[in-house]
This record gives sequence, structure tokens and C-alpha cells, in this order.
Amino acid sequence: MIEKKKIIYVLNKFNFLKEFNIRKIFPSKLIVTAEKTKFIATTFINGEKFYIGNNEKFTPVVETESEKNLPIVFGKFSIKEFLELQDILLKQKIDLNKIEKYFYHLSKRWDLQKNNGLTIMLPSKNISNSLKIYNKLNDNNKLNSAKIVDLRISERIVLNYE
Repeated sequence: MIEKKKIIYVLNKFNFLKEFNIRKIFPSKLIVTAEKTKFIATTFINGEKFYIGNNEKFTPVVETESEKNLPIVFGKFSIKEFLELQDILLKQKIDLNKIEKYFYHLSKRWDLQKNNGLTIMLPSKNISNSLKIYNKLNDNNKLNSAKIVDLRISERIVLNYE
């Protein structure tokens, strides 16, 4: 007889599972239902490629099907920090599909590189306020040929066109 705890232990090893449910049907049948997590980005840890799941786990790419068109995240970050950033971006109506690369710095701040080549340098605090400023500039077509939008310093915007 297999114990439920052992099955849960084994299933928890599969980082690509978001959630699962085990039902026992007497006398000797188990029904396991599982949901795969949504992969939201890729990253490299010690030279090995991983998917970042919305279940807050890193999954080695060799353990699951290939995912295409996911952004790449660079730096030593926690998934929780990355998911918090994505939540802020979504609340500010930033299209995540247009972000090609995320760069996490030791100072706990992020840079975003969009697929049009624009880099947005965010501060470590008050990211929402900085993104509101970015959105105003973007809505008014003030960023047409800018290469870098530096929002790291509060009350200041630095645009680089080279």
C-alpha cells in the first residue's frame, strides 16, 4: 500500500507542477490530477537554463517541453521579487509580451529591455511612480527614438538617444 505522503513527496519534486490533487477511491484506486505551471521567463543558474514558473519555482528546461518566446532574466534574484515586478508592470499596463530581457542588479533594482531595443532603468523603490512617468512619456510619443529611459533618480528622467 502506497502512502499519500509518499506520493505527495514525489509529486513535489516536479517543479513544473502548479498544483495537484490526490483522491483515493476504495478499495485500491488513486486518482491524481495535476496542473502544469505557466512558464513566464527563462534564466540561467550556474550555467544551466531554467524556466521561471508562476508557481514560484525554477524548473530545469530538460524536465519539460520546450517553451518559446519567453523573456530572459539575468542576475541573482528570487522568483518572488520577479513576480512582484511583473505584478507592478501589469498594474501600470505595461505589455509583458514586449519585454525581451530583464536585468536584476545587486542594488535590488531592475532594467527592462523591450523588443524594440528600448531599455528602461527602474529605481529600487517607488517603481509604480516611475512607470507612471514612463507611460505619460510613451503616450505622448516623447520616446520615439530614445534608446534608454533612466528613471532611477526620483523627480528626474534621463533620456539617451544614442
